[in-house]
Amino acid sequence: MGGAPVLQQEDHDFFEANGYLVIPAVPAENAARVKAETWEFLAAHNGMHRDRPATWTHSGMVLMQQTQGVWENRQHPRVYGAFAELLGRRDLWCSFDMMTVAPPLKSPPAPGEEPPPSLHWDLSDDVLRGKGSQHLRLQGEIVIEDCLSDGEGGFTTVPG
Repeated sequence: MGGAPVLQQEDHDFFEANGYLVIPAVPAENAARVKAETWEFLAAHNGMHRDRPATWTHSGMVLMQQTQGVWENRQHPRVYGAFAELLGRRDLWCSFDMMTVAPPLKSPPAPGEEPPPSLHWDLSDDVLRGKGSQHLRLQGEIVIEDCLSDGEGGFTTVPG
C-alpha cells in the first residue's frame, strides 16, 4: 500500500475479531489544538467553559468541523494510513461530517437533568442483522480529552 504500515498483524486480528481498534494516531500537540478550538467554540456558542464544569450542559453534535486542527487530524498520515490499510485502498476522501462533544457522564442525573444519551447505532437494523449492504464501513473517533476514571466517558463501542 506504500509507506510504513500503521497497523501490525495483531491489530488486524483484533479488528477482525472485535470490529474496532484503538490506535494512538495523532500527536499530542494536534489533540491540544483541537481541544483549544473546541473550548473556544463551546464558550462562544454553547456557554460552556472549561474551568466551570457546571456549564457543561451540551452533549452531541457541534458545528465546528471545519477548523484547521480538525482537518489536520482527519488528514494525519496515521489516521489516513489506518483507514487505507483496513479498507485495502488508498483512494480515500477525507470527510467533514461532524464533531461531537460528550462531557463526563453524571450518575444519576440530578432532578430536572436529562439522562445520559442512549446508545446510538450508525448502521441500519438491516445491516446489523446481515440483510443489507455487506461492504466494510468504518468510522473514526479522535478522543481529545482522556477520561479521568472508568465509567466517566461519553463514548461507548460495542464489539462485534
